[in-house]
Amino acid sequence: VARKAAAAARLGDQMLVYGGKHCHATEEGTMGGCRDLSDLWSLNLTDLRDGWTKVWEAGGDAGSGPSPRHGHTATVARLEGKGGALEEYLVIFAGRTDSVGYYNDVWAWSPSRGAWFDWTPDYDHTAEVSVPAKRDHHHACSSADGSKMILYGGRGDPSTAEHQHSHSTVLGDLWELDYSGRRWKEVVSGGRKPRPRYLADFAESGGAFYIFGGDTSVEPGGRVNDLWRLNTTTYEFEELRRGYVC
Repeated sequence: VARKAAAAARLGDQMLVYGGKHCHATEEGTMGGCRDLSDLWSLNLTDLRDGWTKVWEAGGDAGSGPSPRHGHTATVARLEGKGGALEEYLVIFAGRTDSVGYYNDVWAWSPSRGAWFDWTPDYDHTAEVSVPAKRDHHHACSSADGSKMILYGGRGDPSTAEHQHSHSTVLGDLWELDYSGRRWKEVVSGGRKPRPRYLADFAESGGAFYIFGGDTSVEPGGRVNDLWRLNTTTYEFEELRRGYVC
């Protein structure tokens, strides 16, 4: 069905899409009811004539998996499997539903086994193990070797407050998830940083991560068009100012 705020990633020659929000229009053309989706679809990129294939949907004998949601992210993990061969996973993180609120869980889909695995790290205050706050419309990418996820910002519950609002807050925190160890680590970045934001574009290239644009406020007027680079060795941000910015 039609949807928005879904999440997609490429695994081999397949594009996988999970979840999103579906809203239908009434006969009068106005917006009707909306519902969050919990289905996983695959598209063969080598032959688009094959069309879409539904791979998984919650309910029945489908087994456990992520709950319905929108505003989540999808990344790709590459871990050593049996015999030393690399196995790819689709990794879903966070998002929200209108009925439940924000999430911060981690789920991994194995195409070879046709199953989801709950990779959500446990919070342990006695061992000083922390996890990111619940959020949606955040930014996440995997490292070039697929061993870890880099997470930045998003929009979350006001109790996690950097920029507070009655319903949500804009986040500017930076985290690293080790896929193999299932462990989060908050990264403290020195120097100048981007303003907290959500709905930005985030990409990896040449071992660095780039973040562009986004919205820095839950109120109107917070959209930006700045470009930043994150050095993954020093974990310092650098604002890139080259050429004409419109």
